[in-house]
Amino acid sequence: MLYAHFDRDKNEEQLLYDHLKNVSDLMTDRLCYLSFEGIPNEDFKKLLTLVGRYHDLGKATTYFQSYLTKGIENELKSHSFLSSSVFVKMCEDSFSKELIYLGLIAIYNHHGSLSTYFDSINWNDLIKQYNNFIKTVKENSFNMDYLDIDRSELEIKEIEEVIKYKNRMINIRRRTPLHFFVLQYIFSSLICFDKLDSAGIYRKQQEKLPTIAALDDHILKKSKGQQSNMQNQRNEIRCKVLETINRLTDEELKNNRIFTFTAPTGAGKTLTSVAAELRLSERLKKIYGTEPNIIVAIPFVNILEQTKEDYNSIFKNVLVHHCLSNLKEYDESDMTNLHEKSLLTDTWESNVIMTTFVQFFESILTAKNNRLMKLNKMSGSIVVLDEIQSLPPQYYPLLGAVIKKISDYYGIWFILMTATQPKIIEYANMLLDDSEMSAIELLQDGRRYFMELERTMLIPCFEKIYEIDDIAELIHKTKPCYRNALVVVNTIASSIELYNKLIKDGHTVLYLSTNLISVDRKKVIEDCQKLIKDKVPFILVSTQTIEAGVDLDFDIGYRDLAPLESIIQVAGRVNRNGKKVPHSPVYIFESGKGSQVYKLYRIDKTKKYLSGNIKENEYVNLVDSYYTEMLEDKSYNREIWEAVHKLDYEEISKFKLIDEQNIHDVIIEKDDIITEALEEYCALRKEYSKNKSYDIRDEIKQKTMLINQYTVKVRTNKLVKNMPWRFNEIYSYIDAPYLIVPKPNVSQFYNCTGFISENNDAFFY
Repeated sequence: MLYAHFDRDKNEEQLLYDHLKNVSDLMTDRLCYLSFEGIPNEDFKKLLTLVGRYHDLGKATTYFQSYLTKGIENELKSHSFLSSSVFVKMCEDSFSKELIYLGLIAIYNHHGSLSTYFDSINWNDLIKQYNNFIKTVKENSFNMDYLDIDRSELEIKEIEEVIKYKNRMINIRRRTPLHFFVLQYIFSSLICFDKLDSAGIYRKQQEKLPTIAALDDHILKKSKGQQSNMQNQRNEIRCKVLETINRLTDEELKNNRIFTFTAPTGAGKTLTSVAAELRLSERLKKIYGTEPNIIVAIPFVNILEQTKEDYNSIFKNVLVHHCLSNLKEYDESDMTNLHEKSLLTDTWESNVIMTTFVQFFESILTAKNNRLMKLNKMSGSIVVLDEIQSLPPQYYPLLGAVIKKISDYYGIWFILMTATQPKIIEYANMLLDDSEMSAIELLQDGRRYFMELERTMLIPCFEKIYEIDDIAELIHKTKPCYRNALVVVNTIASSIELYNKLIKDGHTVLYLSTNLISVDRKKVIEDCQKLIKDKVPFILVSTQTIEAGVDLDFDIGYRDLAPLESIIQVAGRVNRNGKKVPHSPVYIFESGKGSQVYKLYRIDKTKKYLSGNIKENEYVNLVDSYYTEMLEDKSYNREIWEAVHKLDYEEISKFKLIDEQNIHDVIIEKDDIITEALEEYCALRKEYSKNKSYDIRDEIKQKTMLINQYTVKVRTNKLVKNMPWRFNEIYSYIDAPYLIVPKPNVSQFYNCTGFISENNDAFFY
């Protein structure tokens, strides 16, 4: 008998034939949405079948089987290169050289990260392995479809020729992003189902998506049956969005996969997008015969947690995946252990997924095995990118081009949703040579809804550069004592200084920024909601972490000069529900700190547009003109898109949505919850050093997610005069990538404004 997996301690086994067949079958499920130009669907299905069948075939040697069943070490036990070489040998007449090369790369790397580079190859060892493989297969009567063991001897020249074929593929005249997206999908599908099958986890029947009638019931319940002008407008917008989808013919829907949804802040975009998801799902299921997945990607964890409440009330088994996810929230009767939960989360084994921009885009533009496991689940999905303007502007062209390509290749329908729609379509077309990106606006007459608004008014105060005392004085002069207010400044250092000044002046003040740990940020938002509900006057001092999606409704706003979209987003937290004074003021002042956070070009352009008081009904034209002018800025990232064409994974791996260079994770041990988590984490790490089991590894992962909720990211230069302890100085012999502030020392390093830095040099967002 030949085995794929054999646990000598538990005496559990999996036959090699069963594993190869299972992975192959899983890889060829749900392919109806895929479409790669120049590759017939049947050819691609066969390619996936053979990659699945051959990926572990190199385990069929006496070298590997002796190691697996008896623990006998042998340098010839490695199987990935043998498996990929057998794949090349058996498929030489079945596919083009390009597809054989991509299959080879996927199989060769499936136990690690993707790379198109090969270490020094010992061809003599490969020949020994191959001959042993043929002998072992014959002796064990191992019979599998597509495996022709009577073929001639392995020819090294054949393998070398395929390995070197990349040079022809990336020749400037033949260069195309197609090969990258094909390889990403093959590799993702292989590693996803290889891991699931190896763990004995089988795909479960997904819950049926709810009907739009069920959504209407949820909305009625949420509004408690009360009607208002704002609620009537939200209902009207939802109906118009559904009408846009209904008007599309099946052929139009198949050919138009990118939608924008541009509506004012507070217009109920979240629930309207759910309606759009459900209607699109109904339509696509009828066309393709398979229900699409729903994926909602959101820029910030705090907004995701807020949006999650709506989704959990509407859908069953919503999978939430981000760096702070708590796997133990999910009570699945068929999930027997944490390892299963971890794998099902990492592979997005659900039909409704909520995640962050970081998780979404860094699972596409990456070489990492653990990131790529989920990419194949994007195929045949409806993806909502909420607050799309929050993407870094230097990546607008790159990510726009990626959106276009994966919508075409993987069969994904995108909804780009915001109140301030950036011109990502136009940016994408700066990079796209072989196709043009376009989009359908779901709210066809959306401009009318902007033009009817009179909730807020921008009031520029640019007569001088505002120091902290000047900002405080502006607030004193313009905020009635019975009103609440939101003040957003550009740096953490400024926000802390302003907070202390306003406290000293006798105001009730709350503070919010990424200088606080996650659990404290969540508590501040809850406190704000309660104070607003109880009509208690207070001031919230914040950085731009408050801008997008946070459902708070202030009386007055103050914003440090920033790019126009950031200012409009802050205005969306003022008189949000339209029940306060018409044209509620949002004062714009200039502290001179904007260029520390944003490109000076964008700051200067914004200031030019803010030449006088601007009422809300003028915002839409202002934003459109602003984004049009921003297209003149050509300083966007081109290198990664070029690397995609060249299959240059070293360069591709440099893609990061958030720049975290020279940043340290600092644990704040402020309560018993984190103390207990740290003790359990260290005990698990010690246990794992002796017993490297999946269960222990996933317990460590779960504890890490809890620890991250008590972690603040701090720049190196902010630690110069107030350095916490290294983790192994507090917990001996445990090497972890953290600094730590122990409980007895918390007051020296952390207070209501977060991490205390003597030099106050800020981690800006």
